[in-house]
Amino acid sequence: MKSKPTTIFVPPLKSSLAGGTTVRLTSHQTDEAYCVCEMTTMPGEVVSLHVHDRDEEFYYILEGAYEFQAGDERFTAEPGSIVVIPRDVPHQFRNAGDVPARALMIFRPGGFDELLGEMRQAAAAGTVEEKQRQAILTKWGVHFDEDPRL
Repeated sequence: MKSKPTTIFVPPLKSSLAGGTTVRLTSHQTDEAYCVCEMTTMPGEVVSLHVHDRDEEFYYILEGAYEFQAGDERFTAEPGSIVVIPRDVPHQFRNAGDVPARALMIFRPGGFDELLGEMRQAAAAGTVEEKQRQAILTKWGVHFDEDPRL
């Protein structure tokens, strides 16, 4: 049963990560409707070609520049840009600049934050083997293609 909608306030991060993704709003806080993450990527860092078969993704670029490939489209997203990637569209991106880049990411429905949590929990328990990594990704509908195009 869904809870009564309430206002949610999330204060700014105290410091930016050297790189990585921070969950800002959990799926639990939104009755599984969506989750919000903030991502920092280092210059040249690439997120390989992949597809989400359950998530629609929204990116709002805060700092730096990202080169995206989504389906047959290729473009550079700079601060203030919004990128919407529907589910089932293969995509990849990289920090196209020489400074750290940051983006706010919204995943609808929620769940991507739980994928991140499972990956972090597995990593804290020791080395994450490829089979375990793939099982977590598959559980949450994320599939990587090892043939990057960027």
